Amino acid sequence: MDSNRHILLTFDLEEFDLPLEYGCIISPEEQINITNQGILRVNDLLEKYNIKATYFVTSVYALANRSIIKQICPIHELASHSYSHSQFNPGDYEMSKQILEEISQVQVKGFRMPRLASVDFKELKRCGYNYDSSLNPTFIPFRYNNLRMPRTLFNEHETGLKILPASVSPVIRFPLFWLSFKNIPFPAYYNMCKTAIWKDSYLHLYFQITIF
Repeated sequence: MDSNRHILLTFDLEEFDLPLEYGCIISPEEQINITNQGILRVNDLLEKYNIKATYFVTSVYALANRSIIKQICPIHELASHSYSHSQFNPGDYEMSKQILEEISQVQVKGFRMPRLASVDFKELKRCGYNYDSSLNPTFIPFRYNNLRMPRTLFNEHETGLKILPASVSPVIRFPLFWLSFKNIPFPAYYNMCKTAIWKDSYLHLYFQITIF
């Protein structure tokens, strides 16, 4: 890899609440347990290949797994994924940051909204965040249409907050996040990632940590 090009590897570390979206009952304990199984595998892979990553962590998960959060921090970046993955209140920007910093004893600089929903940039700035990573600059039906937004790192015009979008392929803006990695043929996914990193000088990928 060219030393001027970088892969930014990020993971969403959250309670596994996806079944709730489809009306399926899953206990809070089981939600946490499923994520725990996933992170053990991810951490083993990162350690094996000496890779550093960023974990966007919900407060609900962090409070239930303080020891895991403390293990992550000396090696990887810790960032906020709001308080809960299932619901959001305006005070969660500040509360989630405070909880993560209390548990980890490190400064939390980044934020990513669950499901990449829209965020209040002014409030993020007020709470002391340096950057937001909630933007997927593509179109996904029934989720969002961000085709008019920049594809790569930029400063939000009112606050100066750094915005780090998830990587998409140039021109057609095919999303390169975890669903693409999971569902399309790997050679096609690999080629789009390769094109993006040579075009943009970096590749920003994000994955959800779960296990089925």
